[in-house]
Amino acid sequence: MVPALPEESLLKAATGGTTDTPVQLLRSPECLREKLAVQFHFNSWAGMWPGDKVIALWGAQQDLNPNPSWRWRFYDR
Repeated sequence: MVPALPEESLLKAATGGTTDTPVQLLRSPECLREKLAVQFHFNSWAGMWPGDKVIALWGAQQDLNPNPSWRWRFYDR
């Protein structure tokens, strides 16, 4: 069983909400440290190290303009 933590010691976070409304989360500082450690570990498998320049692309259908300009439609084709 996980011990209860005082709510004021928890960090607020949320899911991206790409499929619906974002879900609010509370995380302990230790949880955040573990998440970053795992992220650095997985990135190292791909040859990425802290300080490397990277680009991250992310998108969701609702982030797109429902009526794009003619230039965007031309580019997209």
